[in-house]
Amino acid sequence: MKNILLLFGLFTFGNLFGQNITGNWQGIMTHPKDTGTFFTDNFAFWLNIEQEGDTIIGQSRTEMGNSKNFCVMNFKGAFQNGHMTIIETSWEESYMQDNVYIHWCLKRVSLIYTFEDSTETLRGLWTSTEEGCGPGEIYLHRSIKEFNDRTSSSHDYVTFAEFKRKLRMGESVKGLKVVLSEVVFDFNEAKLLPKSRAILKELKEIMDKYPGLKLDIIGHTGNLGSDRFNLTLSLQRAKTVKDFLVKMGISESRFQYHGFGESRPIATNTTDEGRRKNRRIEFEVFSE
Repeated sequence: MKNILLLFGLFTFGNLFGQNITGNWQGIMTHPKDTGTFFTDNFAFWLNIEQEGDTIIGQSRTEMGNSKNFCVMNFKGAFQNGHMTIIETSWEESYMQDNVYIHWCLKRVSLIYTFEDSTETLRGLWTSTEEGCGPGEIYLHRSIKEFNDRTSSSHDYVTFAEFKRKLRMGESVKGLKVVLSEVVFDFNEAKLLPKSRAILKELKEIMDKYPGLKLDIIGHTGNLGSDRFNLTLSLQRAKTVKDFLVKMGISESRFQYHGFGESRPIATNTTDEGRRKNRRIEFEVFSE
């Protein structure tokens, strides 16, 4: 028994400290000093990492909520003993809407790698020497979604009824985001309520009829609760929806799922009604 425990301990140690973190990571970056007119102090945040030994290079992407504004930075750094340090070195790409000025900060980031509940995470702090920048926190999960280093995220929201109409008319639905307002959960819970199942069964029937459809299931929250909790909750809710559709017979290969916590609001978080709108499940069509 002791030998088994010893082997398990060695495997866990090796799994943590021999970990290769090459790939895409998605989550949130907090910026408490910057709420502006965008309803939140959270930004959607990505890392695209290439690791060789202890050395890492790559790109980061920051998105400002409720807008198409984003910035991609190049970085270099190191990953040793479960600890990652990166320094952003230069701008790669950015977009700012007319009449909007954003001071994108070059950051120094320090993150810890963990493996919990079958999920790989990076979390820690960021700082900057630039005035008005940081400090803040970063929480990331490993993601299979392709890193986007050139274009703004889609904000072409449509209703489920409009999505169905476009399919019937033979119109392209790729890139559309559909809010599933009928999919609801209890407060702070990721278990589907019974009244959510009807629309998901209808979505399953649509996916049976259109076998080329592939969906990214996306979870969002309001701003009640901690940033880390909201990110995890949004991810768990998206996974719950994905798992429900898979159990009904849709291939798991036709789904991705992500959580953005409170970083992508579609309404103000200062009212109950606004927070209700922000607590949502949506899907984005990434293949048809």
